[in-house]
Amino acid sequence: MLSTRTRFHTVKTCCLLALAAWATQVRADLPLSGPQWDISGFYSLSALHTSQSGPLYLYAPYGDQDQPADQQHWDLWPDSKLGLMGEVRISPQWSARAQFLYRQGSSRENDFKTRLAFVEYQPLHDWSVRLGRTVQGLLLNEESMYTDYAHLPIRAPQEPYAYLPDTEIDGIQLFHRRPLHNWQLQLQASYGQRTYYSQQFQRQLRDSFGMSATLQDANTSLHLAARSLMLGLHDAGSFALATRLIRTVANSQGRNDVAADYDESAIRLKEVAAALEHQSGPLTLQGELVLFYSSLSMSGQPIAAAHLLGGYRLGAFTPYLGWGEIRDYSVSEETRLTPDSPTAVAAIATANYLTAAVSGEQRTWSLGLRYDIARNTALKLQLDRVERKAGKQGWFIAPPDSLQFAPDHANHTYVWGLSLQGMF
Repeated sequence: MLSTRTRFHTVKTCCLLALAAWATQVRADLPLSGPQWDISGFYSLSALHTSQSGPLYLYAPYGDQDQPADQQHWDLWPDSKLGLMGEVRISPQWSARAQFLYRQGSSRENDFKTRLAFVEYQPLHDWSVRLGRTVQGLLLNEESMYTDYAHLPIRAPQEPYAYLPDTEIDGIQLFHRRPLHNWQLQLQASYGQRTYYSQQFQRQLRDSFGMSATLQDANTSLHLAARSLMLGLHDAGSFALATRLIRTVANSQGRNDVAADYDESAIRLKEVAAALEHQSGPLTLQGELVLFYSSLSMSGQPIAAAHLLGGYRLGAFTPYLGWGEIRDYSVSEETRLTPDSPTAVAAIATANYLTAAVSGEQRTWSLGLRYDIARNTALKLQLDRVERKAGKQGWFIAPPDSLQFAPDHANHTYVWGLSLQGMF
């Protein structure tokens, strides 16, 4: 049975499909006397159904959503999306590209967003530079993470993609490509910034510098990447009050370094990623590992997020199995603060509380089936078992200004997904 919210959004979903059908008709690869144009797109019409309800089980498939799936009802909106892409080539050296995405995100942002918008200049055949809104490319499929048809599962796995709900930056990007024996090597460097909303926070990415190397042949992709940035959280509510208490105690004890680490407007992040993707005949294998280092960590150890995915095509059907996990290695008994007063004890307890809140430790097992109905059209059925570690928040939605930790028992949710996906 469809929920009231789902019925309300059905009208919008029908409009999305109508727009997709129109775009299919006008798709163009037109060699004009002047500029050459290309228009394409993708869509997902998806429904979610969760097995449990209550404040501890508010599920959203992406980390930037603060409107979770309607509990124990089929909900069409959190996973559905429509993308339109346009590219114009002005000359052999100059081109421009834009991608527009329509999907449910934060309630404080428009559901319609410009994901890509850049001008590209290629002075040499193996060098190019992009200026504008680009995707930094820490993860292997970051640029295509919303193009669901291009991938095996219904959606990008929460572990680790929920950590990067907004992967775009406004800045500059440099590429170098060259053959390496039977492989193609691509080196990438980028720098930029971005402001967006994620759940209740306004997030500001500053001085985001990333580098990556991707090695590809006909069947295999190897990807290594690293990024450093400054993250500012604004409108942070109770989170800001908690960090203020820690900074006050740290300054009183002469620990200016700790006070700087707990400045929510200037959180220092470093990320390292590695990925492998292999496709040979009917077999598809994929694995990714990301390490997140934060100045909020007392121990200097990372939060690790990883996923593995395997599928085997049998005619038009491809069954697949996935596993993902987020694990926090940053927990430490060493708080760098001295419990010399009741206020200091409260600050240490608050720091431990924040660690448990932001770690998001959870594990997801996924079982799915993809059916390729026709060219560029697929139907997918997927069951996810999302389990949080007891005493951790996981990637479930907490009500504003509150933190919800998983209980010792019954801390999992089954999520059914059914999705019609395609490209045009």
